[in-house]
Amino acid sequence: MAYLKKIYAFVSLALILYFQVYRTDGRWSSKSDLESNRLSEEDRKYIVDSGLDPDTISPDTVIIRPPSYTDEEESSFGMPKAYSCDGCRIISYQLKERFLSEEKKKGNSKTSLPESDLIDIVESVCKDNFEGYGLMSTPSGDKFFHGPGLERPQTSGSIDKGPLWPKRLRHMCLEILDTYDEDELYKMYKDNGNDFEGTELCAKKCNNANRKTEL
Repeated sequence: MAYLKKIYAFVSLALILYFQVYRTDGRWSSKSDLESNRLSEEDRKYIVDSGLDPDTISPDTVIIRPPSYTDEEESSFGMPKAYSCDGCRIISYQLKERFLSEEKKKGNSKTSLPESDLIDIVESVCKDNFEGYGLMSTPSGDKFFHGPGLERPQTSGSIDKGPLWPKRLRHMCLEILDTYDEDELYKMYKDNGNDFEGTELCAKKCNNANRKTEL
């Protein structure tokens, strides 16, 4: 993990952008879009610790640090509690998209899928690489999942797409399968208008959905 942190710190330094910062909506914004600030003492220390001279860094530079993980975030096999709501929302979104896609192949969204298809779909989600997802760390210190199906305010930051997070999502998916059979998941989805939003699937995990984790 220490080795990965060194790599991550190096990559993060490469993302200290003077003219442009990548936003979560996929647009590149110019420096004029950003509020100019002098480097804080904390930023200067981070730059020095990284082996650079802070006096050579423009005061308008946006410093994006690698995430600072808690022991649970760094070593837990399962999904850390702070991200369990987002994790469940990601899985429910992927289930919905796979169900919809297969229904369209069969005819339309009113089509009911056979049990054999349901088993294949749910197993494919639980084996997914979840390549489009990662943990975003913003300059203000917020950390949250970023990827398809998660509505987030526009912001800049770095995204950790390391192997731990997909493993945790797959583990969470299997935990859901321990609670619900494939046909139960599909019935929940159909009874709710071909969606999982507002169902019991993620209700317990999202009862504190507005929680934010600070660096």
